[in-house]
Order: sequence, then structure tokens, then C-alpha cells
Amino acid sequence: MGIGLNINYPSPKLHKAAEITPTTWKKHAVVSASRTSACNDQHWDFCYETLQKVSRTFSGVTMQLSQPKLRDAVCVLYLALRAVDTVEDDSEVPADVKIPILRNFHRHIYDRDWKFICGANGDKEIMQGHHHLHSAFMDLETRSQKIIEDAILNTGEGMAKFIPSEIKTMNDYEDYAILTNTPWIFGTSKLSHLLVGENLPPDAFFYQAALLQQKSHNIHSYYEDLTDIPKRKMFCPEEIWSKYVNKLEDFLSEGNSVKAVQFVNEMVTDALRHVEDSLEFSSRIQDPGLFRFHALPRILSMASVTSCYNNVEVFRKDMRENLGVRTKLLHNTRSMADVYSFYYNISCTLQSKVDNDDPHATETKSILESIKQKCTESENKFKTSLSSPVLETDGKFCFCILVYLKSLQYP
Repeated sequence: MGIGLNINYPSPKLHKAAEITPTTWKKHAVVSASRTSACNDQHWDFCYETLQKVSRTFSGVTMQLSQPKLRDAVCVLYLALRAVDTVEDDSEVPADVKIPILRNFHRHIYDRDWKFICGANGDKEIMQGHHHLHSAFMDLETRSQKIIEDAILNTGEGMAKFIPSEIKTMNDYEDYAILTNTPWIFGTSKLSHLLVGENLPPDAFFYQAALLQQKSHNIHSYYEDLTDIPKRKMFCPEEIWSKYVNKLEDFLSEGNSVKAVQFVNEMVTDALRHVEDSLEFSSRIQDPGLFRFHALPRILSMASVTSCYNNVEVFRKDMRENLGVRTKLLHNTRSMADVYSFYYNISCTLQSKVDNDDPHATETKSILESIKQKCTESENKFKTSLSSPVLETDGKFCFCILVYLKSLQYP
């Protein structure tokens, strides 16, 4: 089967939460890597090394999966969908070239000799190493290949649908998020069901998790998308931004700072609607490794929208979270109690930032109260206790939350 990465977390007895740095994580990730096959499988070396290069989140949560077959399949799925995303994102590739590739990548992964170079940095390496990705894919069992093929097909079709058109309405915005993000969540969940027997939650929870993740990504990427050269396509509903400015680039002007903040707050409030069902999705996962795999990206989504809320810096700089903060959250997220603790605390923090004069302040506060109530109501089920404003759980995790909250920057 190629490489299996057996990640040994730094021992809590040896490392305090504040001491878990990206360097520490990388050291343990690399040193703990061990092969599950005696063969010198260069394609698996390529896949896992490239995964670490291109992903701040999914490399960590993928490598801590305990079942080697699942870990390998998820690694291949992520890189394949990342390749599809690279084709979509490259603004130098003409639409008439891009669309057929997106719609046929599920076939190209079976072809070792197919090649199309685009993208930059690690994404470009994925495209250049297609033969390695193909070889790893062909190493997987047939049922895993079929799940991955379907995810690639559905993602490619979803992306191709929106290449010729702009995101005009909120329906467009949500259709894009569901069509392009749900196949990843469906795919990893189906692989989990196939390879480790994890139960599948109702489809509605997949959609809600996909919407939260995609919307948070869109929000924290506004500055990068608007200032990148060549300019990227904006996945932002005209129905909303046109209420504030004549064109999206106007948000970059300091003279439109108030309007920019109000727009961001409306988009964050919209994203928060998906939090409660995303929490329910995480609560239904039994396997500890799979739980962290699905819970951490949702936590980071909530962290992302919190850092963006009421913050004009969304249109001034890159808003992605610090890698050290991500590492601390990965290391310390071990139970649903931890997840509820984070969401309760982060909701309190976001609530304290709501400006009563904001046009959507009442709606924002209402949603946050509902999230906090859900966390509170779950205290008996997950044997946690609530003492406002902190949902009590493991001390290291609470400290990790405080480190994160302190890292949030507001104007």
C-alpha cells in the first residue's frame, strides 16, 4: 500500500499547549513517518510530501488518521481535488481549455501520461507530478477509487458550471459552495464508511458543513482575490455587495471602510447560520481520528469568520490564521466537549464585537445566542459543565482557546 504516516503527537506531559509550534509539529510528522510496505514507492513519497506543502490544515488532520488505507485514500482525494481547484483558479487558462479539463479530470486520473501544467508553487507541483498521483490512485482498492472518481467528477462539473457566469445571487453563492465543497466532505465520509465502518450522517449535515467551510474561505480571501495579478474570479454574490458599492474593488478604498465592514458583517452573519448543523455533524462521528479530521476544519472556519467580523482589515491584508494557532488547535481538539467549548467561547468573543449600529446586529446576536444555547444544552450529553463565559473542559484546551482569542486582531 505504500507509505503510512504514523503520527505520534508530542506528549502533553512534555509540551504545554503554548509550546506546540509548527516546527514541533513538522518534526513529529516527519520523524514518525514509517512505511507500511517494503517497496520504494516514490509516488507515495510525492503525495505525502506535497500534501504537507500545499495544505495548512488537511496535512495535519489527514496524517493523524490511524487507519493506513483510509489515510492513503484521503491523501489522494485531497490532492486530486486540489488539482481540479488549481485548474479552476488559474486565470491564465482560457475558459474553453479549462472547462473540458474540469469535466474530464475524473478520467485523467486513470491516465498516467496525461499532463497539464498550471498553477504556482505546490499546486504546480501537483500538476507536474500527475503520474505520481495516478500511481498512488491505482494503488488503492477499486471501491476507494470509485468514491474518489465520483468526488472528482462532481467537483469538476460544479466548477465548470460557474466558469462562464458570475455569482449574481445568494442562490448562486450557495449552489457554488455545495457543488464544489460537498463532494470532498461526501468523499471522505464515504471512504470512512467503507474502510473503518464509520456511520454516515444525513445528507443535510454534509451540505451545511460545506456551506460553512466554503463561505468562511471566501470571506477571508477577499483581499487576496481582489489584489492578485492576474485578477482572480470573485465568488461573492452581487446581490449583496451591490447594496454597498458599485464594484467590488471599491471596498479597497479607505473612503468605503464603513461600507466594507458592514458588508463583511452581513456575509459573516450569513455564514454563522450553518454553525449549529456543522456542530451536529461533528457530534455524530465516533472514531477519534475521524472526529478531529472533520471537526478541526469547522473550528477553523468559525475562527476565520470571527477574525473577519467587524474588521476592515479583511480588505487590507491576508486574513488566514497563524499556522502555530492551527497547530495548537489540532493538538488539543480531542473531544466534542473541546469543540463545544471552543464554539461557546468564540461566540462570546464575537458577540462582544457586535456594533449595535450595524444593520445586521440583531440577527447576528440572535444567531450567536442560539449557538451558545446549543453548546449549553449539550452539557449533559458530553459531560461538560458551563460557567459563563467559559465552557469548562480540559485545561490545555481552554488555554489554547485563550491563546487563539488573544491572537484575533481587530481595528
